[in-house]
Amino acid sequence: MAELKDTAARDVEAGIGRLQDEIMALGRLIGGVTDSPLRAALVRLEGNLLNIGMRLDRDCMRLAKEG
Repeated sequence: MAELKDTAARDVEAGIGRLQDEIMALGRLIGGVTDSPLRAALVRLEGNLLNIGMRLDRDCMRLAKEG
């Protein structure tokens, strides 16, 4: 059972890392967008993804503490 939890925790951490990579790529993409409405939408998307990543990270840490 503990092994399954360790595997799940590693999988979630890897997923969070991939999400962070995609957010960084989106940030680079936003830098080249000149259309204002599209740029604003992408900035909002980036912010939402950052919030999701922070929540996942926080929840992961909380679950790890609970054991």
